Amino acid sequence: MDNYSILKPTTHVCITDKELIEGNDEFYSKYLLLNTKTHEPYSTDLGINVLQLNHTDNATQNDIDNNLVYWAKLFRATTWEEFIALADGNEIIEEVGDLIFTLNTDDQSKELLEGHRRYREQLATSYAAGEINATKKLNSVIEEKDAIIADKDATIADNKATIADKDATIADKDATIADKDATIAELQARIKELEANNN
Repeated sequence: MDNYSILKPTTHVCITDKELIEGNDEFYSKYLLLNTKTHEPYSTDLGINVLQLNHTDNATQNDIDNNLVYWAKLFRATTWEEFIALADGNEIIEEVGDLIFTLNTDDQSKELLEGHRRYREQLATSYAAGEINATKKLNSVIEEKDAIIADKDATIADNKATIADKDATIADKDATIADKDATIAELQARIKELEANNN
């Protein structure tokens, strides 16, 4: 039989801007599973903590000291500028913001970021395991990503050149059509002149 006494406390954290429990306007509240008759806790090692983002005005000094209000403001930020202003000076949050921004931009940036993220992860793992040659391997990963980006840049340049060639071809055709229109107009004028002379 397993010894449950060695299990560590587990807390589920619910972050919401909805009213989960009617009449509860606490900013940060903690719940335990209780016996409905005796109100005795089922276990003090199993709980649910609720952070209600729409009740920051009810935060306690302890909530403020533990940065819960700061995190609530980050979660509620609706613009990139608001997030940047909140993250200013906080290196970890700024890094998270950079990650979010890059993941929501173009595919090339995503690939670059993923390469750097994997580089950092592998570097940390390698140093922890004492693998000195990891840096060379990780540099190889970055070089491979750089090569992929260079290939994409070359493809984009080729596409632009093809579009320029097509534009030039269209311009030539437009000039040819204009010449033909001028010739037709000249012939029509000549026909009218001949008809007028015959009458």
